[in-house]
Amino acid sequence: MATKKTEATELSVGFGILGVNPTDPKADIDILFDRSLPNQKWRDFQEEYVSDKKLYGRFFDLGLHLRTLKFPSVNQIIWAGPQQQAATASGATDLFVPSLNMPISVKNESNVVSNASPHNLFRSLPQGKAPASRAEHWFLEKDPEGYQNLYRFARQLYSTEIPSQAADFEEQISRAERDKFQDFVTKDLAGRDKEEFDKLYIVMCGNVSQNSAVEFNEHLKKLPSNERSAVYETVIRQFFRIDAVPYLLVGLDKRKGFAVQIPDLTSWKRGWKVERVSAIPDLGRGQSVVKIEVATMDKNNRSATYEFKFRVEIRWSHGKFCGNPEGKLYKSFSWLEIPFFQILLG
Repeated sequence: MATKKTEATELSVGFGILGVNPTDPKADIDILFDRSLPNQKWRDFQEEYVSDKKLYGRFFDLGLHLRTLKFPSVNQIIWAGPQQQAATASGATDLFVPSLNMPISVKNESNVVSNASPHNLFRSLPQGKAPASRAEHWFLEKDPEGYQNLYRFARQLYSTEIPSQAADFEEQISRAERDKFQDFVTKDLAGRDKEEFDKLYIVMCGNVSQNSAVEFNEHLKKLPSNERSAVYETVIRQFFRIDAVPYLLVGLDKRKGFAVQIPDLTSWKRGWKVERVSAIPDLGRGQSVVKIEVATMDKNNRSATYEFKFRVEIRWSHGKFCGNPEGKLYKSFSWLEIPFFQILLG
């Protein structure tokens, strides 16, 4: 669920594109936002906008700039932020300009590209398979012995009886009991016990990182040559948020206001190709991290190769021993550094 801050950044850009003061009480919201902005949400937004006018004013100004550059006659916009996006969608649509059929995504100082399951990033993606809605527990899958050692150590210090096997704990224990065990691990472990737990955790994380990277690379190597380009296209779609239609990405990145137009995949394929995709375990972290490098080449200048670095952080979705691990994909560069994006502001 989006936070008030996220919604306020999106709506601030929307009001800027419309050229309407966000706090104007006489604004006809039903018409301006085509009934996509409920009155209560508008009141919440106005309150949030006033609470940090310096921040949201920057997003409003970005919208005003876009109005000058792209939307001088636009008088209606749709707020799509609250709508559920399809699982296969690459670029989130937060705003939509119906008269120009133009989606807009808004980002506020976030290097997160996507939040997927490790299964989908390291197994489904490099095999060209559709993403799975449910998947196995990735720590148990990639280092069952290390995960069992970590669990066993914490369990023997825990005062409540729980299953001896980590796999049984994951299948049988309620969320309330998980929360109690998590509280014990995070708050009650101290001194040498915490040091030993942390050592076991780091060992497990290293094994998970190593094994995840190996699986990713092995799947890519085994791809038939006639399937590799399609898988690479999926990587481009997911990692660079490229979709079936062009759209605008606007916001703050590294404290700098920006706006870029992201091409549709067909246009990207006409001018660019993927040279290489590879995964490398990052063993210098205190958690499971896999670096993924994507090298692209400009077809019109074959000596121009660009390498982009990403990382996947594999961690429990709700804290230690609570929920299957998630895989957050982060970029290590600015959106303005991508040569196949059209820079509008920056």
